Amino acid sequence: MNVHLVRLFARLRRLRIKRKVLLVFFLVAFVPCAALTGALYVHTQNMIAQSERRIRQNVLDQAVYAVNATLDMYNTMSDYMFNEPSVLSALNRTYGDDYYAMYESYRDFIVPVFDTNAALYPDLERITVYTGCDILPFNSYVRSLSLLEEESWFSQIDIGFSPEWVVLSGESQTRLICVRKVGMPTRYQYANYLYFELDYESVFAPLINLVEDGAEILIADGADHPLFVYSTQSQTPLPAAGEAADVQRAVTRAPLSATGWTVFYTDSSDAVFRTVTGATETMFIVTWVLMIALCCASIAFISSLLNPIERLTRHIRGIGRGSVDSAAMDTARTDEIGLLVRSFNEMMERIRQLVEITYKNELEKKEYEQRLLRAQINPHFLYNSLSLINSKAIMADQAQISAMATLLGKFYRSALNQGREVTTVRNELENVRSYISLQQMLSDGFFKAQFDVDDALLTVKIPNFILQPIVENAIDHGLRNSPKDDRVLRLRITLAGDRICFIVSDNGIGMDSQTLGMLLARQTDGYGVRNVDERLRLIYGERYQMSVESVQDSGTTVTMYMPAYFFP
Repeated sequence: MNVHLVRLFARLRRLRIKRKVLLVFFLVAFVPCAALTGALYVHTQNMIAQSERRIRQNVLDQAVYAVNATLDMYNTMSDYMFNEPSVLSALNRTYGDDYYAMYESYRDFIVPVFDTNAALYPDLERITVYTGCDILPFNSYVRSLSLLEEESWFSQIDIGFSPEWVVLSGESQTRLICVRKVGMPTRYQYANYLYFELDYESVFAPLINLVEDGAEILIADGADHPLFVYSTQSQTPLPAAGEAADVQRAVTRAPLSATGWTVFYTDSSDAVFRTVTGATETMFIVTWVLMIALCCASIAFISSLLNPIERLTRHIRGIGRGSVDSAAMDTARTDEIGLLVRSFNEMMERIRQLVEITYKNELEKKEYEQRLLRAQINPHFLYNSLSLINSKAIMADQAQISAMATLLGKFYRSALNQGREVTTVRNELENVRSYISLQQMLSDGFFKAQFDVDDALLTVKIPNFILQPIVENAIDHGLRNSPKDDRVLRLRITLAGDRICFIVSDNGIGMDSQTLGMLLARQTDGYGVRNVDERLRLIYGERYQMSVESVQDSGTTVTMYMPAYFFP
């Protein structure tokens, strides 16, 4: 057991700081919060379930109160119509053929009363008086009593002088109606019935709005016969048959005093459970979202502290591999980490300066050795000797020797450049042409040379003696050992933006990737490609660029970019 603990602690010590912080967060915050959330979940479920039932009881009472108030309002309207003497007198006359008397009854009594009620009660879809007198029917206001007696439900309902509320089901719609007798038989000679229909959706809307999944609203008469049923299984109110309703599952009930009915509200346990579960799941999700947000914030905070240190570590590893010229680390921080990064940048800048000084001293040493080599040659003695050789060759009719002496004189004159470090593209090109011509003469013209030079660049000033080493390398290492018959050396000088571009290419034997990688790193005894690269890099800095591309058995291309107007 002790061995396992020792191994566990050893592994913990080897963990990175980020993982240690996450582990501490999990043990200190995550586990206790998870246990607390579970306990709160169960307790909250019970509390919300009890509260939900109380709320539903109150909501049902309010909905029943609203429906009862609406029905009471129409009972009051019915009482008003029952006691309206002008309408009753108009409906208890014998008119015979006196059509004008009928017109006066409609104009002065019936139409004003009916229109007023239709305007005052928007849920009133129809109001009609079925009368036994001989007045002619008019619109829906007055109809013959025989039409009412033909209704199938008329004989099944005990209609008296009090309002009788009835729910009728048809194939296309369900109707909520109220019927009552009007006019006392001891006073009026004809039987009259007041009939009006209501918009049941509007009247029962407060109850319908309570229905959710698994819930049911049922309205029954005094004998518990269902008159009106609404549930999620039947999305339209359906009056049930005459059998007794199952009211044992009702959560609560409330009387509709205006009609003598009773409202039963049945709610399944699943609906309550879903309500409770929804509330508790919301709490559960919010808790976990907060915990995850806290975890992300912790990771972001730790990352903001450790990422700069990790970047600094990678930077130091790069320096250890020899990448001293890597860019400085950017930071806008003002804390201790920012101070550490800036101090590191200052140290690296100092190291780069020291390396550059050492590099410059080494290059200056090479320049000094080159100047010393040039100084060992007496230019005047050399030029005079070459002139004498040229004269003797002309006198001896040796044109080739004369040409070689002339070319050699031009070559050394442009190469020495009177000891100056800066020359023009014209002079550098003349030096290269002389060198190429000498090589062609010495080797019986085993290669051809092609030149593509922008004449506008001939006066541009550049460092002296930079093309000949590149050309020499192409001839000696690219073309001389090539088995091809059409060996070609190409020199192109062009302007690329604000930089002058020198391209030296050959179609010789090329180089493999290993040799190509060592080209600029190889130290040679002479003044080769590496010397040219180091010299130009010291002069121009980052504005200078050299690239070497080579394909074995296909040739090599050396491209150099340098500022075109660097020297005044």
